[in-house]
Amino acid sequence: MAASPPTRRSTWCSTRTTPRRCCAWWRSCSPPRAVPRSLSDSLSRAGDLAFGNQTQRILEGQGRALRLRAALQAVAERLPAGLRADPALAPALAAAAGPGAATVVRLGYHATPEDAGPGKLFDFSADSLARRWRAGEAGLRAALRLLEGAPPAAPGLTVHEVAA
Repeated sequence: MAASPPTRRSTWCSTRTTPRRCCAWWRSCSPPRAVPRSLSDSLSRAGDLAFGNQTQRILEGQGRALRLRAALQAVAERLPAGLRADPALAPALAAAAGPGAATVVRLGYHATPEDAGPGKLFDFSADSLARRWRAGEAGLRAALRLLEGAPPAAPGLTVHEVAA
């Protein structure tokens, strides 16, 4: 079965069966530049900022949740066996189960001149999708090279940036 091309929206992927998670986010944005020179440039940049800020808020929330889980795990490990068996603590201990750390690779796709403009959010032409797909594949290969042999993630969220 052929893989689907990446979409404009950020995507959260995880492997829940292993203690070490690696997640990939696809972020589409224009290359950094100075002041927009036209209304079209301004509209395009506004869309980039809206999606970029949304991604950043989600990542920050996931990082807080993972750090909290790691802290709960540390407290749970120090509890005497009798307290760990207490049914009143079962919900808190269950919340501590699972990984307290994750690694995220954020793939930053920078639109080509063909993709530029406010309409890029809605451009699903075959050419545009093919360009994005090739960029995503190259970015993911770079991310895998970056992660090869990387140390386990620290408690919370470790974010690596890779340009696609």
